[in-house]
Amino acid sequence: MGGEIPTDLWQTFVNAPEEPDYLHEMLGIADTFCFRYDRPFIRAARHHLGRIDRRLLEHLPDEAISGYCAWNCIEEQRFMKDWIQFEEWNTPAGRMFAQERLRQIEPFTAVDQTPWMLIKHRHLPSLQDVIWSLEDSGIEVDEEEGRLQAVRRAYSQAVFVKQVLAPREIDRFWGFRPLMWQQLWSPRAGSRTRSG
Repeated sequence: MGGEIPTDLWQTFVNAPEEPDYLHEMLGIADTFCFRYDRPFIRAARHHLGRIDRRLLEHLPDEAISGYCAWNCIEEQRFMKDWIQFEEWNTPAGRMFAQERLRQIEPFTAVDQTPWMLIKHRHLPSLQDVIWSLEDSGIEVDEEEGRLQAVRRAYSQAVFVKQVLAPREIDRFWGFRPLMWQQLWSPRAGSRTRSG
């Protein structure tokens, strides 16, 4: 929560050791494949997610059930490896397989982009990169009094506030699996479209 998910998360997962403990404990991205969720922080996480959107709780297992690994993490890792290595993405069966995985993506209207914008800018390497990002969005940045002051003034501009408070259509991913398959599928689908 509050971090930035890398755009090559699928690569991290595919290249990781084929060991459930590593996939769950070290990477922390395999729990949604299996049922391994009985951790000390789960109760607090459930409470927090419920306050964001009660519908999120419908996709979580019952608190009374003890979590375990069903080895779906290993199976999914092997599916991804084969899909890439044997170029299954370029076959009808492979495309259908990917689309099945992408069904857990829900269109969603975000009414406030402020948290997303803050996360995005926090992960930029320098203030100059933040300024460039703001300018790319059409925000005027005056660096006369220094970069930090310029960024602060830019954030207070009415045009910036209007941008971040404008509704925006985004994708909501129910778990890491559809997110990784989206990362895998997007560049290949784009290259297929351009060449075809």
